[in-house]
This record gives sequence, C-alpha cells and structure tokens, in this order.
Amino acid sequence: RARDQLPSPMVNDISAEMAEVEDLEEPHIAIVWDFKSAHRIVLVAPEDWGLQACTLVDLRGRTPEPDAVVYVNTVGTFGFSSAGYWWGRLAAMMIRDAHYFLGPELKAWILLFADDGKILIPIRNLRKTIPALFTFFGLFGIPIKWAKVKGGTQFQWVGYWNNLDRFRVGISEKRQRWVIDWIESALNGTAANADFDSALGRLTFVCGAIIYDRPFLAPLYSLAAVVRKKTGGKVDLMRLPPYIKFILMHLRERIKTRCTVHCMRGRPRTGYVIERFRTDAKAEGDHVTVGGYQTGDPYGRAIDHKDAKWFLLTLNKKNAPWAFAKGEPFRAISSLELLGSLLGVMLLLGGEGGQDSPQGGTLSVGRLSVGGLTDNAGNRFAVARLLSTKWPLVAFVAELSAQLEAQDLLFEMSWVPREQNTEADAITNGDVGWLNPSLKLATDMSKLPFIILNDLLVKGAVFYEGIEAVNATAAAVAPYDSRTLRVGDPWD
Repeated sequence: RARDQLPSPMVNDISAEMAEVEDLEEPHIAIVWDFKSAHRIVLVAPEDWGLQACTLVDLRGRTPEPDAVVYVNTVGTFGFSSAGYWWGRLAAMMIRDAHYFLGPELKAWILLFADDGKILIPIRNLRKTIPALFTFFGLFGIPIKWAKVKGGTQFQWVGYWNNLDRFRVGISEKRQRWVIDWIESALNGTAANADFDSALGRLTFVCGAIIYDRPFLAPLYSLAAVVRKKTGGKVDLMRLPPYIKFILMHLRERIKTRCTVHCMRGRPRTGYVIERFRTDAKAEGDHVTVGGYQTGDPYGRAIDHKDAKWFLLTLNKKNAPWAFAKGEPFRAISSLELLGSLLGVMLLLGGEGGQDSPQGGTLSVGRLSVGGLTDNAGNRFAVARLLSTKWPLVAFVAELSAQLEAQDLLFEMSWVPREQNTEADAITNGDVGWLNPSLKLATDMSKLPFIILNDLLVKGAVFYEGIEAVNATAAAVAPYDSRTLRVGDPWD
C-alpha cells in the first residue's frame, strides 16, 4: 500500500496560476492534453511481477497446473493502488525535467492532475514551446492522446472552466444548467436523477470554484449528517425543511447570475494586504458590545485616531436573540467577533472596492486588498475557508461572503494577540474618549444594510433548534444501480 500522499492541483492552484498570468499583462494561451495509458508507462521490477499475475482458471485456492495460462503484468496495472503512486512520482520528475528542457526563454506554467496536463504560455512563444514540450515527451517514450490535445483561452480542465480572456475560473454552462435543474426539481418535489448526497457532492465541487456560495452549503452538510446518523440513509427530497429550501433558492438565484468568478476568488495574495481596521467584541453577563475603528487608508497610510471612523454596537435580547440563544452570550463569542469584522467591511470600507479602487494601478485586478485584525484565531480560519458548520457563526460567514462579492473586495483576516488589540477592546468597554465623536457611525442592528443575514438568523434559528427532529425519516432506498452518477446523469 502506498503510504505517501500525492497532492494534485485543484481550483486554488488554477486560480493562483491565472492570477500570476494576469499580473504579467501579456496575452497567454493554454494547451491541455492527456497521457495515453499513463499507469502502464511505469515499469515494474521483475521480482514483483508475480504480485500482478493472474489466470482465467478457477483455482479456488489451489496452485495452478503447469500448463495453466498465467498472465503476467510487467507494468503498472488497473486495480493496484501502487500504479497511480509510481506514475505520480514518475510524472513529477518528468514535469520538472520539462521545465529544465524549456529553459528560461520558454518558461511556462505546467500543471498535471493524474494524466491530465495543462500548460500556460505567452502567445508569442506558442510555436516554439509546444513543439519543444511534445518532442521532449516523445524522446522519453511518453505517449500522448492526440485526440484530446486542445488549446485556447477558454477551456475546461479537470472539471473547471478557465477563462484567460477575463481571468475567471468556475464551471461550464452545462454544469451550471445541471445544478439549477436539480435544485428546481428538489424545490418542486419532483423526481431527480441524483439523490441529495450525490447532488451535494456536485454542489461542493461547484462551490470550490464559485467560492462565494460555499458558506451556504453548511446547512446542507448538517442535514445530511443528522439524517445519516439517525437513519443510516439519505435525505428525503420530498420532505426538505423550509430553511433548506430557502438556502437552495438562494443558491439557485446566485448560480443563475454567474458560473465563473474572478481568479482571485475573494482573497488577496501574500504581500498585497493592507490593514484597514481592527475590531473586537465583549460578552459579560447580559452586556454585549461590538466595536471597531479604522487604522489605515486605501494607500496603506496610517490614520490618526482623531481622524478614524469608528463604531460601537450594543446588543440585547431584542435586537440579537441569537447571541443569547445558548444562555450566556459568551458562548456565541466567535459569532460576535465575526460580526465585528463584518461591520468593519460594511461600515469602514463601504464602496471602496471594484475597478475604481485607489489601488487599481497597483493591483492589476483592480480590486482593493484589505486586512482586518481580530483577536479570535478561529474566525481567521473560517474566513480563509469561507465555511463553518457552527451555528450561528455560519450565518455571519455567509453574509461576509455576500458582502465581499457585492463590494468586489479581496479580504484577509489576521489574528492579533489581545494585548495588542487594546484600542478595539477599549471601544467595547465604552472607552471612546480618544476617538472623534463626530466620526462615529450609526449602528442600529435593524437598519444595517445586510444582504441576507436577517433571513439567515431568523429562519436558521428554527432549523438548528430542531435539527435533530427534521427529516427524521430517510428517503426510500432506490433500486440498485451499478452506474455511477457520472454515467447515470452526466453534467458535461
């Protein structure tokens, strides 16, 4: 058994590669290909041939007769996990050698997923790089499936749609149509070719690229996990809870509007982040406050405290019942901390993103890369992944995602020790004498311009309070079908 992990390029790598190409401000083109019978390219040591030998004779545990026909595989073979492992090792060496072979003058970005290859090159080098690359493969006897060699600036690779003209990554229109049709079938209660779990797998793939929709998958994961734990079965599409239908309707409307997003996918690259604000939250007894203030302008220059916009929000059981749902508000401190970061984006950065950003000349994507500091380390990872299944944190992650897409912002949350976040902590304690009162921003929870948070909190509270009882019966067991979803209901 192969014990080493073999990481493969995923949508994060595709996006990072495309962002680097965009920074070069030079037209690029991509060529994709498949290696032919990749697993059979690897030679197996003679002493291991017996481990891959087989015969058509019914042995039933007996030793084969001397005249029995025994088939011996001398190369990597289907059914053996080691075949993929050794191909991965060989292919990695081959791609590294290809970089050396092309040299600095023909340098390119090359990705390999199993036997699927992709190369990004400047158009000016196309007539030199591609012949050189395939000549290199031919010299080492690595066969290519020529029927699958394609190129262009818009193409699909390992399931994700790449658009080099606009530097966007996502899914194809066919896959977009499949997702929308399945959601409509689930909402209408009509029979769908894919069960809930299978469709959730495809939605996970889709939201891996369309990252802004990923937080809305959390309730679907929770429902599937509860039903599987209680019944061992799958979710009954005929009895979906109202909150799940609300989430599916939102996903349908969002996915209808776009099947690709910009390759930066909401997060700036290392070294491009400018700290813009700091926030904090406090929950002691029934006293709950959230506060924050500006620390820097869009150009990275520090803002004096007397010139900084700031906010202080006081929460109670009337305007924020979710904060008291678990009893003591400190039990929801992660959500309170993330609410502070969300308000920082909404109030302290409102309207600064997009193509007219002050950093448009610095960042080729024309978006504003901003950083917020918090002393809650867990929220940093939730924002980085744009996913949490913890209630009510999931609602605030979803709202933050919607705000980032609406404002066209690249956002990174950083952690800072509490002792270095004393100014934001002072605001939550009511110590605001060091700030300019005229720059305080109005913060009425009922009047804040949330996109979807209010609906998520109200409808989600009912769902999560009774999640152990919802959909208590699993869907009827479908007749056995040996076909995979890829064969039974293809989306390409």
